[in-house]
Amino acid sequence: DSYTYVDAKSEFNPDKSPIYIASKFNLNFKNLQQMLPDVVNYIKTICEHHKDERGIIHTHTQYIADYIKTHYKSSRLLVKTDDTSNEQILNIHSQCKNSILVSPSLTHGVDLKDDLVYVDIKGAVKKPGVYKINSDKKIIDVITIAGGLMENANTDNINLSKKVTDEMVIIIYTDEEVKNSNIVDTVIKVIDKECVCPNIQNDGCINTEINDSITNVNKTININTATLEELMSINGLGEAKAKAIIKYREENGYFKIIDDLLNVSGIGEALFEKIKEYITT
Repeated sequence: DSYTYVDAKSEFNPDKSPIYIASKFNLNFKNLQQMLPDVVNYIKTICEHHKDERGIIHTHTQYIADYIKTHYKSSRLLVKTDDTSNEQILNIHSQCKNSILVSPSLTHGVDLKDDLVYVDIKGAVKKPGVYKINSDKKIIDVITIAGGLMENANTDNINLSKKVTDEMVIIIYTDEEVKNSNIVDTVIKVIDKECVCPNIQNDGCINTEINDSITNVNKTININTATLEELMSINGLGEAKAKAIIKYREENGYFKIIDDLLNVSGIGEALFEKIKEYITT
């Protein structure tokens, strides 16, 4: 009855993920079937001892995970299947105060949010590729792992402090690519430092999600027919001013010219000059 362990540095926070070694079972192929009932009973004991806590059970194979789920009839157990994604099962796990993930190391593993994620970094870095890193890392850390930036790299529109997520795609553009991109003045006016990326996804960009109502940077909003949400999509107009415009419109009728907007309470010359390019009557 002995065991061997490897002492190595881990990217996991030991305070959040303590590991206790307990030599209880010898789950080799020869005696697996004989030992599994005892494994299930031992798991039941542990779960009862931690009945108000969330947890995870790592198993060698999918077979063992299925066996535990089948023979331990507990609603607390969550086992990933082909029909469920990591995101779905983690969402269920996060909403239950005492759920337990059963995660096989092979074929159907589940990555917890404080575990490792896969990030794909491309472009002007020395070693582009897919990297597996801790989910508390940031884009700047991915760049470092990828060997650092090339001399011609440009990160003006990349949020280096953004935390990484699973399946994230980061593209580091060159100075030439940024210079020749379609970053036009109207976009910069709509959203400060908007990164107009090519059609390929780039999760590293700053403010990549433009308000749904701004599908075209040259599109103007009709202040006579615009909804509250459409008015609020105009940079500089918050909810209060948007409601004031609608109230004025209901009480006084349609605006004849955009300059009539100055008659609305709360809208002065400075704000009007800022938004007049984006409105019409």
